[in-house]
Order: sequence, then C-alpha cells, then structure tokens
Amino acid sequence: MNDNASSDIQGIVTDLLSGRPYSHRQDVDSSVAAVITVQEDLRFFDSTFEAVLRQRILPGTIVVADCARRVSQPMQLTFDVIPSPAGVITTMPENKTVRVILVGADHAVSFADAVRSAIAQFDIGAEVRALWMLHDDSRPADDSCLEAMLDAWKNTPMASLLGAKQLDWPGRGLHDVGMYADGHKVVSLVVDGEPDQEQYDGRSDVFAVSLAGALVPLATLKAWDGIDPWFGTFGESRDFCRRICLGGGRVVVVPQARIAHARARFEGLRLRNGHAVDDDAEPADSYLAVREAQLKYAYTDVHRTWWPLLWLWSIVLALGLGVRCLAAKQPYRACCELTLPWRALPGLRGAWRARARIRRQGKVSAKALPTLQAGAARTRQWRERQRAFLDQRDTVILGPLAKAHLRRRLARRWGMAAAAAA
Repeated sequence: MNDNASSDIQGIVTDLLSGRPYSHRQDVDSSVAAVITVQEDLRFFDSTFEAVLRQRILPGTIVVADCARRVSQPMQLTFDVIPSPAGVITTMPENKTVRVILVGADHAVSFADAVRSAIAQFDIGAEVRALWMLHDDSRPADDSCLEAMLDAWKNTPMASLLGAKQLDWPGRGLHDVGMYADGHKVVSLVVDGEPDQEQYDGRSDVFAVSLAGALVPLATLKAWDGIDPWFGTFGESRDFCRRICLGGGRVVVVPQARIAHARARFEGLRLRNGHAVDDDAEPADSYLAVREAQLKYAYTDVHRTWWPLLWLWSIVLALGLGVRCLAAKQPYRACCELTLPWRALPGLRGAWRARARIRRQGKVSAKALPTLQAGAARTRQWRERQRAFLDQRDTVILGPLAKAHLRRRLARRWGMAAAAAA
C-alpha cells in the first residue's frame, strides 16, 4: 500500500507502464479483459495495477474504471509483448498488443455496476469472452493468478463463474475459499485470518464466490441478465452466484488463483464514498452496510408471501441483537440493528424485482444441491477450527529451538541447585 499515492490516476498508470520490466516470459490472452474499479482512495491501486502487469498471462485489454470523477474522457494506451515460445526459436515471435483504457464510472452504485458502466463506453472487441474483475484493493498475489484461472476454465468449460482464493493484503491469512449456502445466508466455512496452508485447496464447486478477482464469462452475464446492483457491493456477488446455481450453472472456486484483498471498505479503511480514512482516525464501521446486504439476501431467498412474517420477526430479532450490542458496548451497532426493519421497507420494490428474477431463472431449489450446502457436520468442524484458532492466537507458540533452549536452562538450574545442596 502506498500512503503517498498521487491523485492523478492517469499519471500513476503512465508511470507504471513506462516502468514495466521487459520480459519474454509473458504472453497475452486477447479473450480476457481485466477491469479494475478505482475509488477516491488510491493507496492500493498502484500495487494492484503493477501486479496485473506482472502476470505471466496478460489480459488483452486492461480497463481502469475511475469512480471518482478524475477521468472525463476515455483514454487509451498500449504496450507490446513479445512472448518467447518454449524450445528452439526458429522464427521471430509475433508482437502482441495490450490495450490499457481509462474510463470514468462516476455514477456507479456498486462494484459490478462500475464494471458494467466502464465496458459500455467503448468497443470491448469481439474476441473478448470473459471479464477479470478486480477492485483497486484486490491484487493478484502472484504472477500466475490469471494463468491459473484460465487453466481452470479450460479444464472446466461448463463453469459459469470462476472465483479466486481470497487472502489478506500481505497474502498470508485467509478470508475465504468459496462459500456455501446455509439457510437464508451464505458462509465461507473458513476461519477468517487463519494461515493459508493449502488446507482448502481441494474445493471446487461452491455456492458462491467473491467477484473480486473473479473470471466472469460474458455468456454468463448474458444468460443471467447481469449482476443486480441493488444488492450493493457487499451482496451482489452472493445474489449472482445464487441465481447461477439455482439456474443450473456451476460456480467454481480456483484455490490456485490467489487474490490479496485488503477489503478497505469492509475493514473500515475507506468510507462509503470511497475516500480514505485518516491513519490517526478510528476505522469506519461497515456494520450497517454488511447487515443491509444480509437482510436483502434473506428477503429475496424466501417466497414473497412470507415477507410480512419475516418483517415482524426482524423486529423481534432487532431488539435481541440491539441489546446484545449494547451489552458489548457497541452503541452504533445497536442503533443499526434497531433501525434495520424500518430501513428494509423502502427497498421492497427492489426486493420484489430481485425475487421475481430468481423465480424466473431458477430451475432447482437450494435444498436440491446438497454438495453446495454448509450442512451440520461442516459447520461443526468450522466452529471447532475457529475455537482452536482463537485459543492459539491468545497463546504463545514456541518453536523447537525455543523449547530446546528452555530445556537446557531448566537442566542447568537443576544442576546448580543440586550442586548447591551438596
């Protein structure tokens, strides 16, 4: 993260392109367009853009969608890549050109809405078959991220959506490796922050993935009427994946594709309007936005005839959760819980449309997809791992060298005590 990032996004892009290291080990796949959405806060953008430029397989088009009114007119830059084939070179390799396009997405209301707005402003090209969607704070954690995605897509051609393993910004702790359905919500069954030791790399088909770092075929967007921005950035991926799974499609997570995701807005490092939170200020609490996204998902996951009862139950639940938040000395979150039932009422029109879309596109119920359900056994194992992780975090873990040193000190003390006694 660059704390002193320039406010000139065009300057950042130009500088990174001019400083791009020359390499014959890179190739270009013109069937993929990467779209990076950028907020007012630019602290993470240069790291993300640089990580994209380091990919062994580069997307043929890189779109930078600025959501902060800094790009008034689309701007295009290009650079060439000369890939070296394996083995003996008998002919001069052909140049491949990568387009870098800067566009404005000022009025976008969510991540996916910014992506949609960006690609609608120019001819993306008939050769493009998929979008690689990235936040400005979700960088590829290594040089093979897109390559792993494309290999998985080639080996799983029926996949409707491919998601990446989500890590923290340093790239060591886990956020999620796909998600599973659990009642009227989705859960990752990953202990947030636990070290990535490839313990979840056996996962493939899941109920939902994060759109940050996801490879989204254009055919999928067309078949499922795009991504609904009404759910917001925190909820749109779960609704989109739900519609795909219930509509007979496949959502696949690719654990070998690793995305280091700072989750700036979720972690309180960024305000809702995209501005950075000052380093000496308290983190912005994203609790209300997260709970609203969960509530939208829950309402649209049940038949509309149940909505009155669900709303009455939400009042009872709000009272209980509000008291619990107050007991935990979290007055802001208590206020959020108490206002949630009333905040849900203006959104009923959007919920009605979203539920109608699910009914129209759905072919099966979530219960008919047992492998995509969290289930009691998986949930129990997750809770046990969570308890063990929290206990371990509060305990000092000694390595073999430290243990041997303590044993030697203990033996020396006992020897000195025995000598003194003699």
